[in-house]
Amino acid sequence: MSAWSVRRLAFEPKDWQIRFRHRLREALAGLQATPGSVLQATYAAPDDAFVDVENVLVYNVGTGCFRHVTGDGITLRRTRSADHRHGLRYEMVPATALRAGGPSAVRFAAEVADVRDLAAVWRAVRQATPVPPDTRIEGRFRLALTLTDRSAQPATALSTVMKPLLDGVLSAFSVHTGEDTPAVAERLALRLGVRPGQIAAELARPGWGVLGGREVVRPYRHHVQWNPADDRCDEADLRVVRRTTPGAPRWRIAGLIDALGS
Repeated sequence: MSAWSVRRLAFEPKDWQIRFRHRLREALAGLQATPGSVLQATYAAPDDAFVDVENVLVYNVGTGCFRHVTGDGITLRRTRSADHRHGLRYEMVPATALRAGGPSAVRFAAEVADVRDLAAVWRAVRQATPVPPDTRIEGRFRLALTLTDRSAQPATALSTVMKPLLDGVLSAFSVHTGEDTPAVAERLALRLGVRPGQIAAELARPGWGVLGGREVVRPYRHHVQWNPADDRCDEADLRVVRRTTPGAPRWRIAGLIDALGS
């Protein structure tokens, strides 16, 4: 199914965008997943503005609309629109092997108990993944990720965990340059059950600046707000594998980040 609009669909739409979103949701309900298929979602942008492709294609529409078609994975793409309009396209396609990375690719693997916990994902990737020194990816990039569910519990809908999963992984590959590190470290340490000094050191570790430096996280109300470099991610391929492994952390995350076009 395809749709277009003269303005990008907002997270909190107003006026005609409310009706537009309603029609999108109705159309998405008609998509049917088949064995061995994944949802391919494409955003055709008329400009070069940095936007979070997962927000435009999934979260601004509503994660619940995608539960029935993301059981085995999802592919997110950003392309260039042929005119001034913002285009959205959703289709079921055969699940293919994730594309191998080029010479600049940075690979990662980690285990985490709950992929809905962004801070836990960030720290797990940081602790488990060695990063080659001075590795940098400039400009736009792509992400390929395999999420292995090793629990015998009922399957979790990928669309409902994709946002904290992606934000946690991408936040791990930027060096924090914000000025509120002590406050952030205090709040994250309380959540993760570690010392604030450990969190402060991990946030600022220079070898993790694959995607550059930025204010990765800031104090927000009683917790924190994350600010990953997902606005530069123009392609994301996520696959789900289910393999029961008693005694192991429920989730294994493995994948790569690579410069676009590599």
